Amino acid sequence: MPKIFMKKLYLIRHAHTKDNELEKYSGYSDTDLSETGKIQAEELNEFLKKNIKVDKIYTSILKRTAKTIGEYANSENIELEKIEGLNEMNFGNFDGLSLNEIKERYPEDYQDFMRGKIEFRFPKGEDIQEFYNRNINSFKDIVKECEDVDTVMICAHMGTLRNILSYLLVDSFRLHWNIRIENATITVIEFMGSFPVVKTLGYVPYDMELLRPHIGKKIVKDN
Repeated sequence: MPKIFMKKLYLIRHAHTKDNELEKYSGYSDTDLSETGKIQAEELNEFLKKNIKVDKIYTSILKRTAKTIGEYANSENIELEKIEGLNEMNFGNFDGLSLNEIKERYPEDYQDFMRGKIEFRFPKGEDIQEFYNRNINSFKDIVKECEDVDTVMICAHMGTLRNILSYLLVDSFRLHWNIRIENATITVIEFMGSFPVVKTLGYVPYDMELLRPHIGKKIVKDN
């Protein structure tokens, strides 16, 4: 692991999306925020503006990350630095499909997927090792770029944030599936030298009724 000079790292997962609402696999597909996600993002940005100061902000190139954190970045006069390597996992043929649609269109791949083998490669997509390597190579580039920066924010995807946390804690992807991070939440890592300490994991800065709305009541925009 390279020497880390930053003092604090904020990891933000993007807000709830239209694909989340439809329970579809959303990796490289450029889904937009749902109405619930827009409210989550608004409350997240208000919390950040009142409580958190950072020096640099990085996102993936997918619009759901920029739309989640853009208001805060504008208020702090910080330009978002977009990095393709921070994108979510490439689900290949599964991208943009629900589990039932995957089962119907790709029955053999579905059976392999449901066996839960960690080395499973999404058809025409990535496996977990490739995904991890891509994310962590980009994170290492950020670390190098931030040698003179104290506080960094990354707004990305649950898979990406899982990989970063697993890398910082055990220098491999093996904790990836042990970590769950909800939409529009805040995770904070503080560094004692290069030693990472998870201070906060998945803090929810908005009304808890907005959490995982695709499981229960959905927010409907007034006409």
